[in-house]
Amino acid sequence: MLLYIPNEKHKNLIFFDTEFNDRKLVQVSMIIYESIEVQDVHTYLLKGSINLYIQTPVNRFFTEYTGITSAFLDKNAIEEAEAKEILNEFLKGLNNDTTLLVAHGVKQDADLLTTLGVDISYMEKYCTYNAAKRLLDRDKNLRLIDVCNESGYFAEQHDAYSDAKNVVHAYSYLKLVEAMSK
Repeated sequence: MLLYIPNEKHKNLIFFDTEFNDRKLVQVSMIIYESIEVQDVHTYLLKGSINLYIQTPVNRFFTEYTGITSAFLDKNAIEEAEAKEILNEFLKGLNNDTTLLVAHGVKQDADLLTTLGVDISYMEKYCTYNAAKRLLDRDKNLRLIDVCNESGYFAEQHDAYSDAKNVVHAYSYLKLVEAMSK
C-alpha cells in the first residue's frame, strides 16, 4: 500500500496504538511506512506491522470496552520482557529524528512504551488528537473514530491494531487539511 501525505518528509512513519488496563500494557500495534519516490513523487510504502498482546490481568470494564478477555490473553499473550525484546528488534535502526511516531494521544502511548523499556527517545512525535483540535478548530468530536469518519473512512474500534490503521487515515486527512489551509 502506498501513501501520499502532503508536506511530509520523514524517512519513516510509525502509526501506533496501545490498549492498557490499570496503566499496564495489554496490546501494542504498530504499522511502519518507509519513504520512496514514485515518478518523482514523495510517497510512503508499507514496510511492516506488528500486533502484540501482553500478559496482564484485565478487568470487566476493559473487556467490555475492547473485547479482549483474560481467556484470550491466556492463549495469545506474551510476557512483558519478551514484548520489550520483540518491539526493540522491530524498531531497530528507527530510533532517530528521521522517524515520526504518530498516535491519537501520542504522549500517553509513548509513555507506556517507554515504561515497558522500548527505546523511542529520538523519534519525533505527532499527536493526531492535538492536530485535530488545532486544524479542525473545535473542542468536541475529536475521538479517533470522529476524525476518521469525517475524512470519509468509516472506522471501527476499539482494538490497538484497528486503531493503528485508523491513525494512518486520521494523519493523512489532517495533513491534507493542513496543506489546504495554507
